[in-house]
Amino acid sequence: FIFKKKDENDYFRGGGKIPWYVAGMSIFATMLSSITFLAIPAQAYLSDWRYFVMAFFIVGMAPVAIYYYLPFFCRLGITSAYEYLEKRFNLGVRLFGSAAFIAFMVCRVAVVTLLPAIALNAVTGISIDACILICGVLTMIYCSLGGLEAVIWSDFVQGIVLLGGAVSVLVLLILKTGPDGAHLSTFWNVATAYDKHAMWDFRPLLSQPVFWVVAVQGLISNLSSYTSDQCVIQRYIATPDENATKRSLWFNGGMSVFAQVVFYGIGMALFAFYHTNPGAMDVTMPKGDSILPLFLATEMPPWLAGLVIAAIFAATISTLSANLSSASTAVVTDFIKRFNPTLSGKAQIRAGQVCTSVVGVLGICAALKLSRVESSALFDNFNEFIAMLTAGLTGLFFMGVFMPRIKGGAAVAGLIANYFVCFSCKLLNCDVFGLKFHPFLLGGIGLAVCVLTAWVVSLLFQEKGKDLTGLTLKTLKK
Repeated sequence: FIFKKKDENDYFRGGGKIPWYVAGMSIFATMLSSITFLAIPAQAYLSDWRYFVMAFFIVGMAPVAIYYYLPFFCRLGITSAYEYLEKRFNLGVRLFGSAAFIAFMVCRVAVVTLLPAIALNAVTGISIDACILICGVLTMIYCSLGGLEAVIWSDFVQGIVLLGGAVSVLVLLILKTGPDGAHLSTFWNVATAYDKHAMWDFRPLLSQPVFWVVAVQGLISNLSSYTSDQCVIQRYIATPDENATKRSLWFNGGMSVFAQVVFYGIGMALFAFYHTNPGAMDVTMPKGDSILPLFLATEMPPWLAGLVIAAIFAATISTLSANLSSASTAVVTDFIKRFNPTLSGKAQIRAGQVCTSVVGVLGICAALKLSRVESSALFDNFNEFIAMLTAGLTGLFFMGVFMPRIKGGAAVAGLIANYFVCFSCKLLNCDVFGLKFHPFLLGGIGLAVCVLTAWVVSLLFQEKGKDLTGLTLKTLKK
């Protein structure tokens, strides 16, 4: 695919000919990155299964995306998701939304590049900085040359490697726990004794990751991913038709839930293994996220450790390439081509390649900086970050689909209010007027502030503007 002759439609939209199961696996591999492979087992090792609640919203979001959002993305002939925002609101909303997404992608590139670097450093001794550079530069090269089609087909292969590596780790962990003939029972007894498989915590708290708090995070993060994230929407429009896109979403949901079970199982199995083998624990382990790399480096056969490292890098590259591809598509479509509509196809591809490299370099630099920041659990930090940056985008698409009264000016007011409130709460360490709440609630707060502010502004100021909301239920509905 790298050397295949392609036009701008192939480069940015995959030619609209990607099979549904390949698109579904690509969405799966994109959303389940090295963050999933390393941070979720670490979280489950340190805590329990309470964050697994978020996995239910992956499947639960499929019918919402299929019925209410797909008609826009699949039938309006768009390349960037944020083209819809101009059609629905105005140019300013489109540019604001696209710029926010691009900033999010640069930061996400940093996180998903850093985690596998930690793993490779633990196993091989190669410096974290060198690992970041190797992973980032190699992905930039194939992503910029091959475009979306190459990225999606690579994701398909990498998704299979990712799952194979994860299942291998889980099986080996259980086999190394307890005496012969009692591996599974020992694993389960230790996990039960320490309540490591606990999931349901219904205490009426706002400051702890209880069910209600985690459910809000799961709802907002998945609503954001499947309704406003160019990484996912770019795969919607790469399939031959809308029915294929629907199948890809259901396929992704099933694969994602299965993978979550495996990764949380790995975390629980890591706890059982080190509980029964305390001498194997490295007391100098610098971060909680290093627990799986420690096991890979000290307990796995070299050939199997190599397979798992390959799986971790497959997870990294699939997400990283999707981030680079979607960010470059947003820059070219929403900024360069929007203000130069006569730009030739070849010029668009060249611009996409340059933008891919620029976003990659910025992400790599951020990863190098992030590697020097002390953090006990990157999974929590990453989820907080997602909530702060994506709640406003989610609100824009929600208002566009469900709230026809709201026009462009009111939507911008809501977006600004969302960012002001979210970042203010973060600066106050989520302690507002003596009310302490968990950072996972930032996304829900931001979305509510965005929508309510826009609704109030629309009531106070009568504003003329475009309204495509009716197309969801009328013109676009077959």
